[in-house]
Amino acid sequence: MSVFDLARLAETEQQLFQGFEQLAVGECLELSAEQRPMRLQALFEKKYSQSYRWEYLQDGPDLWRWQIHKIRDEKVGAPCCGFCSGTH
Repeated sequence: MSVFDLARLAETEQQLFQGFEQLAVGECLELSAEQRPMRLQALFEKKYSQSYRWEYLQDGPDLWRWQIHKIRDEKVGAPCCGFCSGTH
């Protein structure tokens, strides 16, 4: 499992998205930050809406820790193969 400290990443979003996209289904990233990650959570919802689960491990006030679990392997922009009739 990769652990990201958002206070130490220069290009947080890009590195985080790359890390998430490299995960296999069932794997997760662990993150920590000194503030509530509301903007980051909104970006994940927009980009990966059906592919992840967000789980808080520590909910502030001085430190937030959470895991982002990959629950579906859905390549952004990839066409549906049609096998499941679009139900997965």
